[in-house]
Amino acid sequence: MSDEKPKIYIANGKKAGYGVNFSICLTKIPAEHIYQFEGKDYVNVTTHERQEPDQYGKSHYMIINTFKPDNSKKEIPTAPPLTQQEAKHEAETNTSPADDLPF
Repeated sequence: MSDEKPKIYIANGKKAGYGVNFSICLTKIPAEHIYQFEGKDYVNVTTHERQEPDQYGKSHYMIINTFKPDNSKKEIPTAPPLTQQEAKHEAETNTSPADDLPF
């Protein structure tokens, strides 16, 4: 749990009809969480519903999504190749589902 980063709260929202209205405080968004794509600025956020609305009727809140994927390559373990005897046995015992069709 100590590796968990503190949450960066940037907005509170209130349920309104089918949606939720938010007022986002842009000055609370740290520059390291803003990225550019095709010349536009973006930030990843996550919204959560509160268990109960607060004293001001705010039913939701928004935080910065600070998740960073681990881009280090991990080797995917593979099964060892079958021996000739194992391959022959598997070929003999496996039947195609089409063989079991009644028509």
